Amino acid sequence: VGIGETTPTARLHVKGSGNDATTTALLVQNSDGTDMLKVTDDGTLVAPNLPTSATGLPTGAIWNDGGTLKIA
Repeated sequence: VGIGETTPTARLHVKGSGNDATTTALLVQNSDGTDMLKVTDDGTLVAPNLPTSATGLPTGAIWNDGGTLKIA
């Protein structure tokens, strides 16, 4: 499947519309429209709503411990 790409070179090939932090190549939102995961066209990965505690998370979930990413 090609998204923004007419000749995909992988099973899922997402191509952005620019080449810097002002344009987004991939955006995942929840049903309320809140950004959950964003990859900008300069390669920056943004996950603004990570949990701040491992309590209740499934094994392998990523959480933010005061700026340090950890895996539950």
